[in-house]
Amino acid sequence: MKNIVIFYFCIFSIILFASSGYAYVIDGNVSDWGIDLSVAASSNKGYLDTHLPISPTVRYVTEDNTDNNSGWFQVGPGWSNGNTYDAEAMYFDYDNTYAYIAIITGLKQSDTYDPGDIFISTNGDLTYEYAIRTDAPSAGHLYSNITELKSVLYSQFAISNPWMVKTGSDQGMIQGFTYNNTAQNTHYVIEAQVLLSSLGLTSDTAKYARLHWTMECGNDALDLPPVPEPGSLALLGLGLLGLVRLKRRK
Repeated sequence: MKNIVIFYFCIFSIILFASSGYAYVIDGNVSDWGIDLSVAASSNKGYLDTHLPISPTVRYVTEDNTDNNSGWFQVGPGWSNGNTYDAEAMYFDYDNTYAYIAIITGLKQSDTYDPGDIFISTNGDLTYEYAIRTDAPSAGHLYSNITELKSVLYSQFAISNPWMVKTGSDQGMIQGFTYNNTAQNTHYVIEAQVLLSSLGLTSDTAKYARLHWTMECGNDALDLPPVPEPGSLALLGLGLLGLVRLKRRK
């Protein structure tokens, strides 16, 4: 019981007080996130599910459920031939000035289907106020005042929506962006660096942001939920106190 209490207290403390001390270089190489795609094993199914970021402040989601030996395999609502249409991992971190995003996918930038925008909801709901374009010719541009969205190509994969901004205000190039179009053991990397202030966020509110990314076909998608609101964290704290009291009674 003591170990359980300590574990959850540490998680609780990290969520409340931690801020990133890591510097990210936006170059399509995610080794600074702690992910090594240069080793042959990185092409194996499940690699990204077990090789995780080194910073405790990184929020991430992984679903590395196929590789080039899998053939056609269901990766989300749709299917992927090997890694080709697999959305594998998304990472999000921030410091006092910038937000940093990395996405690993089997989809190269120039492919049969186009990559979608990185959507950002500043308050964690499913209404996205901002988006970062990942496809040419406006790759790396930030969009705001979003009033209309494009849906994925296949309606049976609508759960992957939204795919891309249809109507919005182009705010120009963000501070850093790359879409590595050279495969790293079957993986392609998207990285972005954007001012928190450009997203209407601060280092105190960035934890409540929600991120979403998919591709034109909608075969697979990544959704990164926000950290729970303070009310939920308070309930967690009360739960921890309850565990401590229960332990003392025993």
